[in-house]
Amino acid sequence: DEVDARLPDQTPSDRALALSYHAWPTEPSLAPLLAAAAELRSRLRDSLCEPLLHAFAALLGGEEEMLARRCRGGRSDNTSLLRLLEYPPLEGASEGTWGVSAHTDYEVFSLLHQDRPGLQLRGRGGGWLSAPHSAERCCFVLVGDMLERLSAGYFAATPHRVLPTPAGQRARRSFVYFQAFDEEEPVSATTLAGARRTPVSAPFLAWLEALPEQARRRFAHPVTQREWTEAKDSAASAALAECGVG
Repeated sequence: DEVDARLPDQTPSDRALALSYHAWPTEPSLAPLLAAAAELRSRLRDSLCEPLLHAFAALLGGEEEMLARRCRGGRSDNTSLLRLLEYPPLEGASEGTWGVSAHTDYEVFSLLHQDRPGLQLRGRGGGWLSAPHSAERCCFVLVGDMLERLSAGYFAATPHRVLPTPAGQRARRSFVYFQAFDEEEPVSATTLAGARRTPVSAPFLAWLEALPEQARRRFAHPVTQREWTEAKDSAASAALAECGVG
């Protein structure tokens, strides 16, 4: 499997280097690890992601497959991604240094597991809360940008950040499954038109009715997963350039 990094503004050599990071490894010694990762990805998709997509659809008042069918590669490629992460100890970290700075994920939602503390989530009041961790089976769900757009902000994308691993400690590990819509699937709050059939949708309908007109127009504009990812990547690159990074 290979993920298209979609970096049209870079030189061919830079693009080839970027794509090499996404190539599925082929070394024989990695075969057991890759097989385990593929099985984990399949189990996460079938046992957790599909039921979650059905649940979110029901909470919005839509039919069961309203979200799930937009995540199966029917219209275009689907770049849902399982990422295994390691955060090595950081020597001499100063105040304001982060393992990963505050952000929201671009996709529908993310499933995350961490073996030790490190991830922080921003609460409704603006404060930062430590996310759960476990050496055993413990995953939690982060709402992503595309679900926020589809629901006109009813489900808010979760800002989160990662603390640096203190010097002298073993590396912290986590895995994240990013559940995305198909690349060319247009998404907007108007996707839900005509899907108001169940009692659980009443709070969502009340939310829509109370939305300011400016917000209503913003969420009504259709955008695809690819377009949103490219826009967010461009904004992040611009912010790094302003800081003199890259």
